[in-house]
Amino acid sequence: MITMDMQLPDETSNTHKEQLAKIKEELNNMDISKTMDNTVADNNIEPKKEKLPQLEPLPKKAVNPHVGPLFVSLKKFNEIKSQIVTLKQESSELRHIIGQLKTSRDSGKDLLKQAVNKMDTVEKSVEDINAIIKI
Repeated sequence: MITMDMQLPDETSNTHKEQLAKIKEELNNMDISKTMDNTVADNNIEPKKEKLPQLEPLPKKAVNPHVGPLFVSLKKFNEIKSQIVTLKQESSELRHIIGQLKTSRDSGKDLLKQAVNKMDTVEKSVEDINAIIKI
């Protein structure tokens, strides 16, 4: 069995003692409160938020107000069809009244009243069609 009874030479033990003394001195000179604050601060560090480049929002889908639902029931389709037929008739009568207005300026008041009435019925027909489509 090998025993380690061997002692280091005095020169090496002195250098070790000197190094230990220097380390002790450095430790004594250090401000422990600062190091404690740093370690606490290190533990509470929040990750840095990277600034992402601002992206432009996606363009809104173009909505065509003239396009209704893709599918309608047969009943609604027939209602819309009849409303469109009356709308065409009323608009053709309105064109005829406007043509008469151009030719005769004397009876203009009566023709204007008729034109306004036809415009009201045309607008009502359009509103009815929109109501049928939205339901």
